[in-house]
Amino acid sequence: MDGGGARVSEESNPGVEPQRGPNLPESEGPTTGRAAGLGIVAILFVLLVASWLIQLSAFLQRDFGPFEKRLSDGAVIVWISIAAAIAILSPIAVLLLQARVHKRNPRHSIAAVLGAVVVLVIAVPTNTIVVGSQVASLVAETKEKAQPPSEAETFFERNGGDPRREVLELGDETVRLLGGDPTLGTENFDATYRVFSEECYLDNSNPGTMWYYRYKAQSQVDATGQPLVPEGSQELPTATHDMAGVIAYWASRGVTATKQEDAKSDEQYKAEADWLGYDSWSSPDPHVLFTTICLAD
Repeated sequence: MDGGGARVSEESNPGVEPQRGPNLPESEGPTTGRAAGLGIVAILFVLLVASWLIQLSAFLQRDFGPFEKRLSDGAVIVWISIAAAIAILSPIAVLLLQARVHKRNPRHSIAAVLGAVVVLVIAVPTNTIVVGSQVASLVAETKEKAQPPSEAETFFERNGGDPRREVLELGDETVRLLGGDPTLGTENFDATYRVFSEECYLDNSNPGTMWYYRYKAQSQVDATGQPLVPEGSQELPTATHDMAGVIAYWASRGVTATKQEDAKSDEQYKAEADWLGYDSWSSPDPHVLFTTICLAD
């Protein structure tokens, strides 16, 4: 009797879905957390890009930053490792948290899980390559720095000489032999600026010092600031053109002279010694330039 009444009730209300009981499986409910999952994915990709920017900044600071503020390879490894941790640990944390959420609610959106997996697929190999290459570079640099400087780099250290004084004396006497006065300044600098130094790196990557001497007739001025070279000329009125005397003087200081055939001047000679750099030469204007190699301090 009751069963027949129930069937009649269902047939008389065909548009109404029968209500399910309280034991409905969770897998048949609506999906939850989709918007939050997409937000998590966006954050993960932002963190991935941020980690790349941190690594790029470390490389730029090492290679192009001010000399005294450049990062060492060890400091670069620290920064890129921090960036790698941000890129890799963030999606791992998301996967662990999402596993707990799905255990409680199987209908929770898997958007965050998929996003975390994609980020890991990108972050793990790229950071393995970046960090691994830098560690290898640091090991190679450590071995390189353990090597002693070359004989040329320790020329003055071994012989008890002063590279600044040597370059200054060599340059000044060359200028005098060619008819110039090295004690006069230029239009922009006083005479003391004719010799100066810069920091550099030895062949074993340890720091050293490079010395420069320069004198150019066209830049020289007298005590009143007037140019010493007359208008329309390229050399001093007192120029001696005594390149033979210069060559003999260089030889007395252990410096070899080689004529430069491709130079603007017909009498330009290159100065060569173990401790002199490639850009060391003189011409009769006089134009005198000496540079040392990077020397051990």
